[in-house]
Amino acid sequence: MWLKNAAVLDSLFHFTPADLRVVGEQIDILCSHGRYRTDSEESLDFSGKYIIPGLIDIHIHGCSGRDVSDGKEGSLEIISGFLAQNGVTSFLPTTVTLEDNALVYALRQIRAFQQGPIIGAYAHGANMEGPYLSKEKRGAHREDWLQNPRIMHFLRMNQECGGQIKILSVAPELEGAMEFIAVAKDSAKISIAHTSADYDTAMKAIQKGVSHATHMYNAMTGLNHRAPGVVGAIADSHITAELICDCVHIHPAVIRTTFGMLGYDRVIMMSDAIAATGLTDGQYRLGGLDVWVKKGQAHLEDGTIAGSTATLMEDVRRAYAIGIPLEKAIRAASYNPAVALGIEERTGSIAEGKWADLVVLNDQLQVEYVLVKGVPVYNMYEQKEEKGE
Repeated sequence: MWLKNAAVLDSLFHFTPADLRVVGEQIDILCSHGRYRTDSEESLDFSGKYIIPGLIDIHIHGCSGRDVSDGKEGSLEIISGFLAQNGVTSFLPTTVTLEDNALVYALRQIRAFQQGPIIGAYAHGANMEGPYLSKEKRGAHREDWLQNPRIMHFLRMNQECGGQIKILSVAPELEGAMEFIAVAKDSAKISIAHTSADYDTAMKAIQKGVSHATHMYNAMTGLNHRAPGVVGAIADSHITAELICDCVHIHPAVIRTTFGMLGYDRVIMMSDAIAATGLTDGQYRLGGLDVWVKKGQAHLEDGTIAGSTATLMEDVRRAYAIGIPLEKAIRAASYNPAVALGIEERTGSIAEGKWADLVVLNDQLQVEYVLVKGVPVYNMYEQKEEKGE
C-alpha cells in the first residue's frame, strides 16, 4: 500500500514531500513524490496532509472512562482504541499506588493485553508509578498504600507482568531507596518521582542509577537559586524528563524554558491522562481516590491536581501553539520516548525498515488516518461515511 503526496516528517525530523510504501508491518520505501509507478498497487492520496510517526505515550493512566488500574475486563482494549483515534500508536499503561493484590491484577492485565491481538495502540510494557513515593509529595496517590522500596517486592511485581515493567518511579529519600535503585536499575528504567529530595540527594540517586524523571516540576522540589532541588539536578545531569504540556500542569513560559534548558532530545512529552480524558466534566476515580473534573481540569477534593484530561496529540498542538517548533514537539512525543525505552530501531520515527506506526494529520493537526504496524486502525473518512456526513 502506498501513502502518497503528503509532507512526511522524515527520520531527521524535517517535513519533506514524499511517498511511503507499507508492506506488512514495515515501511518498505520512503521516496520523493512520483519516483515509483504505483498504478498496480493500492494507494491513498494524502495531498495537503502531514504524515508523522505514531506518538508514544509512556505515562498514561486511562481515558474514555477506563483506567489501567480499575480492575475491569476490557479496559486496556478501550484505552487502546481511544489512543489510536488520537494519534498514539503505542504506550506504557501506567499504574498508580495500589494495594498489592490490586497492583498484581493490574500488571497481569497489562501482560495479557500485550500478548493479545492489536486492535489499536499496542503496549511496550508497564510504567509502575507507586507505591515507592514520598508521603509529602504524594499528589493523587493514597497515603495509606505508599511504602518504602523493597527489592523483593519489586521483583515479585515485575514477575507478575513477565518482566515487562519498563519504568519504575522511586522517591530516593525513602529508607533503603539508594540501595534499591542500584539493584533495580538492571530490571527497569528508574525514574525520580513524587519526591521531597534536595539537589544532593537527587544527584546521588542519579549516580546510583536513576535515568529518568516523572512529570518534571510536578510533585518534586523546584529550582531555587540557593536550593536547586530535584529540578536543578535534572537540568545538571544527563537524564530524560517527562513534561506534561497541557498548559495546566506547567506554565507555557516554563515549557519553553525547559525545552531550551534540556534540549530537544531530553524532553519526553507524555499525557498523564486519566479516565476522564475524552469525556465531560464530572466525578471520576483514580487509584482509590475521588477526582473532580471541572472545565477540563482534574483535581482532588483538596485542590491537588490529579492527572490530565488532555491527549498526547492535544499536548503536541498546545506546545506548538505556545512556540515549540512542530517538528520538535512531535519528536518529543515519538522519537524521544522510543529512545528512552530502547526501541528507536523499531519505531518512533519514519524510516525504511521500521514498523509502519504512522499518523496522518490535516492542516489543523487533527488526526485523520492511523496505521499501527501497517494495519489501518483509524480512518476519519470511513467514520464520516458511516455517520452520513
